Amino acid sequence: YNASMDTTRCHDDKCKHVQLSEEHVRLLEQIPNFIWQKPLKGSEWNTHFQQLIEYKETFGDCNVPVPYMIKPELGEFVRT
Repeated sequence: YNASMDTTRCHDDKCKHVQLSEEHVRLLEQIPNFIWQKPLKGSEWNTHFQQLIEYKETFGDCNVPVPYMIKPELGEFVRT
């Protein structure tokens, strides 16, 4: 694992690229049963992003429930 893990966080339709500090990585790894998820491939991310756009057009927000029975992977995508 690379301690300067790159990640993207989105809030209110604005996304930013951030790096986790070594201290943040250390703290996260101290949490029992914490599992690092591997990043989605570009095509998977684009598919889920398109599903999220469709969800927002239908429901007016991006608050996808977990679990979301219609598309469980969308709920997980938004949650992470």
